[in-house]
Amino acid sequence: STANGTAICTAAYTQRYVQLCSDGAGGAIITWDDSRGTSRDIYAQRVNSSGGMEWTGNGIAITTENNLQVSPQLCSDGAGGAIITWDDRRVDGISTDIYVQRVNSSGGVEWAANGTAICTATDNQYYVQLCSDGAGGAIITWEDYRTSGTVDIYAQIVSSDGNIKRATDGMVICNAGNNQRFPQICKASLGGTIISWQDYRDGNWDVYAQLMSLDIFPTSNCPEDIITTTSGSETIDWVLYDDIGSGQYKVWVNDSDDNFHIWIDWTLWTNNSHIIVPINYNFLGTFNYTIEYNDSRNQFSSDTVMVTIVSSKPSESPNIFMGPQGTGDISEFLLSPFGLGIIIGIITAFSIMTAILIKNNKIIKENSKKIKEVHNNIGKITSSKADFKNTKKRS
Repeated sequence: STANGTAICTAAYTQRYVQLCSDGAGGAIITWDDSRGTSRDIYAQRVNSSGGMEWTGNGIAITTENNLQVSPQLCSDGAGGAIITWDDRRVDGISTDIYVQRVNSSGGVEWAANGTAICTATDNQYYVQLCSDGAGGAIITWEDYRTSGTVDIYAQIVSSDGNIKRATDGMVICNAGNNQRFPQICKASLGGTIISWQDYRDGNWDVYAQLMSLDIFPTSNCPEDIITTTSGSETIDWVLYDDIGSGQYKVWVNDSDDNFHIWIDWTLWTNNSHIIVPINYNFLGTFNYTIEYNDSRNQFSSDTVMVTIVSSKPSESPNIFMGPQGTGDISEFLLSPFGLGIIIGIITAFSIMTAILIKNNKIIKENSKKIKEVHNNIGKITSSKADFKNTKKRS
């Protein structure tokens, strides 16, 4: 450690109202409101267990919207990043709303630029607090002035992908007479979250609390489809998430006659644990591996990974040339006889690719196919070798 501390941010003007949470790897993610720009904004930094800065010096901008963004709070997202929420006056510089942003372990923001709106109801929303939902999202609570003459407690759930899960502008936690203020929140170990606040309903300040049910369906990391050979060694690596954090799963797989069989029967799982599913390499073809899983509230979800097994990679690997819809440098193209093409390379937005088959340094055939999706520099097409029959030949 450094005597008298390690500098996290020494940018111009004022940085204050600092908050932090664990990064899950011995370090922390720290957030604050920052006056280096034309108004107060929200910044963040990740510091590792040795005191080194993981992100840009003096922090990354979480929001630099117009007017004031102040009083940030944060919690871990369970994946090395954080979910940060704050009070926001971007609309008119006077009334305060609630916004939120997710930042990943590398310092990239995951949701809408400058934050996703949690509540933009009339009048003010203040004193925001949050906790993790256990599934990559968060439960957010605040005191709310939308009802003239009183202050109430509201809450909202935001999922791991930034979607709002309750009514627009939040659900009422307490709207008793007089004022309810300064909420605090924590996750309940048996599911849901507990919100507590100061309450003036009887003409003096008391303390009340409420259990808020989340009813969040379990989710998975949705692994990519796999194309491999009979000598491959890949496995399907699923990770399951839930706010309660436990349940059961089973895995189905189809055979070469499209009959489905239980590959793994009902087995217990716990939150964030890795489920390693072996692949049957004995048959050529494309097979669906489907995991069906539930939580202790008996809420079900599922995910399917398509596995294509070929005898070997094609000896004629096409070069890929991009049309006017976009650009890309392709390092490899695999086309199985079962109708799935995989393009691997640095790919940007486009919709049509032209595949040029090359043999003995000569272009022999070409064809254009529509790319169905691009994710992590892998593009997919539905095609077959027949698509390159009777197409234009070139010398």
